[in-house]
Amino acid sequence: MAVFLGKNLKTSNNYFDISMKKSAIFILVILFSFTQNNLFALKGRTFPVTITGPVTNKSITFTVYLPEGYDNSTDKYPVLYHLHGIGGTHNGNQITTVPASLEKAIASGIAGPMIIVFPDGYNDSFWADSYDMKIPAETNIIQEIIPYIDQNYRTINTREKRIISGFSMGGFGTAKFITKYPDYFKVAVIYDGALLTWEGAKSRHAATMAKLFNSNVDNFNKYSPWFHLKKNAADLKSKIVIRQVVGQLVDNNRNFLDSLTKYTIASEYVETTCDHVLQCLLDQGGQDSWKFIGSNIGGLATGLSIDVQNGNNEFSIFPNPSNSFISVTGYSGEAKIYNGMGNIIWIGNIPENRRIDVSIFNVGLYVLCANNEKIKFLVKR
Repeated sequence: MAVFLGKNLKTSNNYFDISMKKSAIFILVILFSFTQNNLFALKGRTFPVTITGPVTNKSITFTVYLPEGYDNSTDKYPVLYHLHGIGGTHNGNQITTVPASLEKAIASGIAGPMIIVFPDGYNDSFWADSYDMKIPAETNIIQEIIPYIDQNYRTINTREKRIISGFSMGGFGTAKFITKYPDYFKVAVIYDGALLTWEGAKSRHAATMAKLFNSNVDNFNKYSPWFHLKKNAADLKSKIVIRQVVGQLVDNNRNFLDSLTKYTIASEYVETTCDHVLQCLLDQGGQDSWKFIGSNIGGLATGLSIDVQNGNNEFSIFPNPSNSFISVTGYSGEAKIYNGMGNIIWIGNIPENRRIDVSIFNVGLYVLCANNEKIKFLVKR
């Protein structure tokens, strides 16, 4: 992240004056870096993974984020695949900003934990396979990374729990993957997607279109969201949902929304005041995006509505949120507590003192079920 601290310093014969200014700038940069590192400190963890692709027989490196509590549980998780923009890599700023946005949503009780995978898009692949297969970006994800993640991590291995998102070029890829592979993904979030048609792509990225598609529209269409949206429209409207969070790239995103509406595909659309910057888009639209994801993958808990209601006015929980225990009133007998993935993590009779220890629970949203009543409560630290 670039930092502009003021106007350019003029040359001075006063060595002490220049040194003091340089020292002040150095201190400010250090303080800024320290603040940023603490601001984005994650509770989960990210790490690179390198495999040899079984289809391409090439080395593939990507980054994985595992949520807080993954290592100490047996829970299975939904998976989000997030695609970077042009010029990016698998380990760019998105490996911090996207999980940080998710963790904020989890702490607020509007999202459940999930695994996030950050593939590498070969700088400017538009998340396609090049015509000569020197760049196999799509094959990497569909045939190599997804199977590896499902085999080696505790995922919920169904399309209903698999999400894809992306920024800029990654938004183009996101729109392509969700429209071309609706049996792989259910939910897509596009952050200021570079949703280029062939004419736009050829005009703005002529050299890249030659490298990827041999400047051939038929090759381009194999990876074009516009082509697959039209081709698969009948199937898509019963399978997928799409949310667009838009910054600068308004025109093509509005046109894409018009096409989604034309084909009656469920979608959400919001325009922000952001420039073409993912962090801003997450700040202005990210929390609603996590809500959108949660509501379309079965809520925060499998089999439980995200808006569970309590019809018994005497049945209640306090404090809520809690960081140590919850007290249950208005009910005696057996109860169950479900975590955000719909797994039972506590079962038993309400103790005589009415208190249930939740101090060992991970931060997040839970549901207490007792006598056909359901109450949400949040564990915070």
